[in-house]
Amino acid sequence: MRKILLVFMILPCLAKMGLWAAGPRTLASTAWTAAFCRAAGITDVTVLASVYLLHPPDYELKPSDIPVLMEAELIVAGGYEAMMERLHTHASSSGARLVQIETSYDPAIMTKSVETLAAVAGTVPAGLEAVKLAWQEARRQIVMAGLGGARVIVHSFYVPFAQEMGFEVQGVFGPMPPGPRSIAELAEIPAMIIIDNGHNPAADSLREVHKDSVFVELINFPGQDGTVELADVIAYNAGVLIKGASKKEM
Repeated sequence: MRKILLVFMILPCLAKMGLWAAGPRTLASTAWTAAFCRAAGITDVTVLASVYLLHPPDYELKPSDIPVLMEAELIVAGGYEAMMERLHTHASSSGARLVQIETSYDPAIMTKSVETLAAVAGTVPAGLEAVKLAWQEARRQIVMAGLGGARVIVHSFYVPFAQEMGFEVQGVFGPMPPGPRSIAELAEIPAMIIIDNGHNPAADSLREVHKDSVFVELINFPGQDGTVELADVIAYNAGVLIKGASKKEM
């Protein structure tokens, strides 16, 4: 009985400290910003852009989005979405708080963005532990597959991911497809793997000059093959790299 009473005495304190809260009613621009929210301990999260879109930032707000916009206490975006101007307009008139975070698969940036959201929402960023473990497991699998230190040419959006996997980044292209000069320069660079952006591929012009390289497309936004959380995407991308390299060996 005394233990039960102690629990009920502690709960209000935890709530005041933000350690028991699920966070405010939150509206995330995409599945990616939503994943950052959940990693920050925010559980009441609604996503605007469908996970089935090839490039979710292109999503434009629709009349059907108005009800969830009106209910939101916190709106989270990356700043590059087509809907940003309208989100700013809504936040300024409704009183909802609009928070722009940096979205990346650079571990330091991920931690900073998640902790920023947790501070705003009054929650505990418990999801960071899963992200940390996902990085460790992905690196382990890459090494076990014999890909540690592999030379790669990378889409600019995936340079942090490639570096975290222990790859040697020999060349970078994107976000737009490389022009003739860049193609000629990249053609001179030996690379085992060419890492492209699965949401907006840009490496097709390199296939003729890198016929012996493995081409893979990674993702930033969750949704592909049931990915939901940041840790899911890390695991998915590592799997794509390993699978792609194994096909070359066959």
